[in-house]
Amino acid sequence: MKETDKPAPGLQAGDEETEKPSPGPGDSASNEIKGIELGKLVADANALIAADETVRSGVAALITARQLYATALKSLERHISGLEHQLHPAVLDVYLESVSAQAAKPFKMIDMFEALTQSTVPWVQKVIASDIEQDAKDRKAAAIEREQKRRETPLPLPFVFATKPDAALLNRKKPLVLHGPLSAVQYLLNKTVFLNLPDDNSAVKPVNIVWFSTTKQVVSSLRLAVVSDWMFNVGTKAQFDNKMAELMQTVVGPAFRQVGGPPDLLVIDDIRLFLRPCKPSELPWKTATAVRWLWAWVNAWGCAVLAGCPTPQPLDSVSELEKYADTTAVSYELGAVDSKILIEGGHVTLEVKTAEMPKPASKIIGA
Repeated sequence: MKETDKPAPGLQAGDEETEKPSPGPGDSASNEIKGIELGKLVADANALIAADETVRSGVAALITARQLYATALKSLERHISGLEHQLHPAVLDVYLESVSAQAAKPFKMIDMFEALTQSTVPWVQKVIASDIEQDAKDRKAAAIEREQKRRETPLPLPFVFATKPDAALLNRKKPLVLHGPLSAVQYLLNKTVFLNLPDDNSAVKPVNIVWFSTTKQVVSSLRLAVVSDWMFNVGTKAQFDNKMAELMQTVVGPAFRQVGGPPDLLVIDDIRLFLRPCKPSELPWKTATAVRWLWAWVNAWGCAVLAGCPTPQPLDSVSELEKYADTTAVSYELGAVDSKILIEGGHVTLEVKTAEMPKPASKIIGA
């Protein structure tokens, strides 16, 4: 044969030559390595991959082939297990035995190439698209489950209900408003904030807190957004909504985008400061109105609400406040506070864990 008669490099449709199958994924050449320093062998192999494009491409093809095998096996297992008529698990072994037998036979590279481009690649594309879709569904379902669990998880309180001594918890479905002397109310609010801010080494799940504070705070935490300029002094719900929207955009929103989660606890030192000053006789109505307007925002966040309503003297009865709590569009709980006891809704006694009233709140911040 003349030099010019030699066939061009590459695969030709009329080639009758066949390729013998190479060792399969289960074979290992390392068992045949005798008396060779493994470290030097690995270094030489890596050097060849870095220097030789043909070796680099060949090794990459081997890796892809094994990944393709694993993908096909997983897809077959999932599909067979999902069939309406359940088959014996050993049916997959039958397929694998057949695959091994077929792959051990001589084959034409052009036939392998056609099968790869016409059948395998389109199949892989479908598998990838299906996996992406299923992964998105799984992530969405997991996110919904996490959010539902978050919304249903109550938060710890620094006092206990006398009727439920083992349940010192604040649920997220109904706000709790504490009224009484400023020092007593503020102390319980402060204690609640710090109780829900575990240190970085704590195993407790972190809680995101928004604190509408009336005093300067020295505590610093990525999980705490302290709002100081919040005395809205508004008279209509539209004005209140505008103020809240501005506050969300400038303070609360950026703070919780940083930690990647919505607020879990909203603490308000004095809920009356959302609205314009009122007469003492208007206090019950004002409290109920502030709670109602605030809840329209907070309910969407899925967070618990603990608000203060300081009064000059402890209240012996909460009948008026209770009346508004029952009739307003938002149902909320009330707690009358003094140095020793809390009366929730005028009926349930709450016990403070400390034996006596500590120093005023402004002096214990950050202690």
